[in-house]
Formats: sequence, C-alpha cells, structure tokens
Amino acid sequence: MTSSIRIAFIGAGRMANHHAGFLQQEPDVAIVAAADIDRARRGIRGKVGRHALSRPLRHARCRGIDAVYICTPTGSHALLGLDVVARNLPLFVEKPLDSRSQARRPLC
Repeated sequence: MTSSIRIAFIGAGRMANHHAGFLQQEPDVAIVAAADIDRARRGIRGKVGRHALSRPLRHARCRGIDAVYICTPTGSHALLGLDVVARNLPLFVEKPLDSRSQARRPLC
C-alpha cells in the first residue's frame, strides 16, 4: 500500500481551487491543509482533509506536510516560498515567482 503525498495550500482562491481540482484526481495525493486570509476560502471548496488555517506561514510548520502550493497574490510569493524552503519542503509557486526581481532571486 502506498501512502499519500500530503499537500498544503497557502492561498485558497481561484487558482488554488484550480490546482486542487487536478490534485484531487490523483489517488496518491491528499490536500491536508489550507490557509487564506479570507476565512470563507480556507476549505478550498471542501477539498481540505485536515487543517484550515488563518496564518499562511503555519503551513510549513504543520506536521505531516510533504509539499506546499503557494497560490497567493504575486507580491507575497517569494517571502512565503523562502519560508517553505527554509523548512526543507518542496513547493509549487503560482506564476509569476514574484513581481520584484530582488525578491525572487533567492528562490532561483
């Protein structure tokens, strides 16, 4: 029996729902956490299995997370991505990586 890849989302708006819909089709993937500043979005339309969080950076601190999707406004991608990388977690960042070249350079 294989174990699921446990995914957390930072940002739970339109693009997060788009990605989550595709991930849900994969039998070995589980969306286990989501964070968004908008409380109503935290469930990613019922796709989250375990945690709905209010503080985005908590995703990287949750136990049992294998990877993180960052689907927030562009100007926050690099900062959130660096926090995830500092915890040795793989990440997917919605494009563009960041609107400021100085901010995105450390992630490249």
